Amino acid sequence: MAKRVNLLLCRLVTYDQGWFIKEALEYSDNSILYFIDFDKIVLKHKPDHITGLPHVIYYPAPKNQKFYSLTHPFFWAPVHILILSFFFLYIAIRFRPKIVWTDSTWVGGLWSIFKKLIGFDCFIYDARDWLASDSKQSFFSYFANNVVWPGIDYLATVTSDLQINMTGKVRLMRNQFWKKKVRQNLVLYSDPLPIKIAKEATDDHKTNICYVGQIRENSGLELLLPLMPKLYETNRIKLKIIGPATPYHRKPHKNKIIDLVNLNGFKNCVQFYDWIDCEEEFHNTIKDCFCGISLFTSDTSYSSMVIPGKISVYLQMVIPLLVTHGNGAFTEVIKKYELGYVIHPRQDEIMDPILNLYKQQKYFSSNIRNYAGKYTEKTVTDYINLASKKI
Repeated sequence: MAKRVNLLLCRLVTYDQGWFIKEALEYSDNSILYFIDFDKIVLKHKPDHITGLPHVIYYPAPKNQKFYSLTHPFFWAPVHILILSFFFLYIAIRFRPKIVWTDSTWVGGLWSIFKKLIGFDCFIYDARDWLASDSKQSFFSYFANNVVWPGIDYLATVTSDLQINMTGKVRLMRNQFWKKKVRQNLVLYSDPLPIKIAKEATDDHKTNICYVGQIRENSGLELLLPLMPKLYETNRIKLKIIGPATPYHRKPHKNKIIDLVNLNGFKNCVQFYDWIDCEEEFHNTIKDCFCGISLFTSDTSYSSMVIPGKISVYLQMVIPLLVTHGNGAFTEVIKKYELGYVIHPRQDEIMDPILNLYKQQKYFSSNIRNYAGKYTEKTVTDYINLASKKI
């Protein structure tokens, strides 16, 4: 029988994964650490005594984008979920980890079913988001997000030893959905958002604006783009757009934004980047930015119930924020600690805050560093000890 591992991790790719891996290995080198990317599952660490684990598993997908878009909701998405879930169930059964940690609801649901059979000492469900909503969706998306997903989330919630939610609103929405107070063990929240300043962050004078993440219809980029020529002409300010097109969309919104830039002659002041896997390269790409934007045009998307990942990315790099109220409860923290500006999704509210952030870079950088010193992130060991009732 294979030797037990101390920690099995299944986590979405984020730009704090370098820190997370370091801290996980400080807890125990006898760990299996996998990260889920848009199109693949990537192994970042395994103990020397383990052989035969794949380093990369690519999700199957057809080359024809139109066909992929049409069939994704009812075929490819379920296939990818099954591959992800049963792969990690296989690893859990084979190596019988003492601690399991995931932010994938699908994996967490399967682990919850087999928790007693496999004999986990501790199960950490890093739930964070709440996907069920009344927003307009296709039948298959509605069925997945509002019928199947809440049931799996419920299983993972009631069986986990520790659950991490982004805000208290996630727990509230879960209780409202089930029309009862869902039983949970220990619950922690990432609000106020703890921050670790990246080593590449600088307080030097900066000249660019950045947008990080998938480019969706409600990203608000159309509000900013027409203002870029004037910002470039007066202060040589450029916009860096860093992120992938949504893989399964027949007409990804990123393509529409690229067309908008080309047709209106914005190419000299807007730069596009694909997803940057290397954490250090990514940080060096945005280190010259004085403003990070998150201009959601909707106040009711799921992002309004959580803290969008791009917010923590900007703050890690000491980049002041320009966000709309659709970014949820953290907007009050931004205003309280003066980490940037919170506006309505209107074009006439954008220019003045950008110019103020540009002129007062030292002031806002100092505020971010003071905030990061006040709200420090728990380590992997801290979370495991809490879940294991050792603290």
